[in-house]
Amino acid sequence: MKIATPLLSLVVCLLMPVPAVAAAFTISGVVTNGSGQGVANVDIDFIDQCTGDSVFLVNDKTISSGAFSIVVNQGTYDIHFTPLAGSTLAAGEIKDYTVAANANLGATILAAGRLVSGFVRDTTGTGIAGVDLKFVDVATGNRVWVSKNVTTSTGAYSVRVRPGTYDVEYRPPPPPPPNAAFITGRRISLVIGTSDITGLLDVLSAGFKVDGTVTDFNGAVLKNVDLDFFDNCTGGKIPTANDNTDVQGNYSVIVPAGTYSVHFKPPFCKIVSTERVSGLRVDNNTGIGNIILQQAFTVSGRVLDELGVPLPNAKLKFYGAASRVRQGVSNDNSDLTGNFSCLLPAGTFNVNIEPPVVRDLLVRRLDNVNIAGATSLGDLGLLMGEP
Repeated sequence: MKIATPLLSLVVCLLMPVPAVAAAFTISGVVTNGSGQGVANVDIDFIDQCTGDSVFLVNDKTISSGAFSIVVNQGTYDIHFTPLAGSTLAAGEIKDYTVAANANLGATILAAGRLVSGFVRDTTGTGIAGVDLKFVDVATGNRVWVSKNVTTSTGAYSVRVRPGTYDVEYRPPPPPPPNAAFITGRRISLVIGTSDITGLLDVLSAGFKVDGTVTDFNGAVLKNVDLDFFDNCTGGKIPTANDNTDVQGNYSVIVPAGTYSVHFKPPFCKIVSTERVSGLRVDNNTGIGNIILQQAFTVSGRVLDELGVPLPNAKLKFYGAASRVRQGVSNDNSDLTGNFSCLLPAGTFNVNIEPPVVRDLLVRRLDNVNIAGATSLGDLGLLMGEP
């Protein structure tokens, strides 16, 4: 029997696979000030750690009581809480929050903020527009979310920041015309106390462009790969802006002249290796070309001290057993429970387990560790040493 065309279309549609829909959950809570009073109209953003993007949300502002209730797809996010313009409260945040079920975050307290204001200019004294200010808490090493943190057309800025000591990075916009190629500036250990700070002036100078592309081992471009530049002379990481790959896997970073070790760190949701380019000399615009992040496997274990107590903040360094070249690795420190879990490509490595500088423990060495799949190194005890 011949099936009528409309009916045939319906049958075909019913037989087609249904696209997978990400699970969504309700995240609720309340935002208060330091006195426990609810704060209304606080804007709430969820930043996807995989893509680096702020996801679209409905009802993303607190009501008069400070309460909120938002539906969010499953994933891991940084959550930003931004008070209304003109508020004396500093912005707040929750880092590395995993959405996997309906949850109540309880009370998020926004602390009173101090006004920090100033100008960012070039070497001719002209204000630089679009400079993003990054405040890094000296005590924790973590970036602190602040609102209204981009300079105006005259290079001026005025932000609310909770008291503390911060390294402040001045991150210029991308260099395509009309923007000049400025390096990122940094003000070390700015102390914010009980008074506002005004009249700061920071000057950005010109630098050189380092650009290229990042793909995975199948040739797929990778977005949100983070680049870190380590100065071979000082050993320290220099501040950089625009240092994540875009949707085409491209990057373009402005740095001062020097010689660098460049680390390419994938977002946590990509099971690929971190890669490292050593001895990159920059004295003009420099192209690195395509960096390929290899298939990676989980290497895990636990670091213990001489008494068998879990040791936090131990550093793991991996070197090619044959090449003796250090392999780039992310998440290469033990956590508060002494555990570590990092990603490495297949190969044979020598591993150094270094204790934190505050402990009188010896470095432990593991030779010829073969990585061909998920690998557990078990418990790694460090022995006592003499200073």
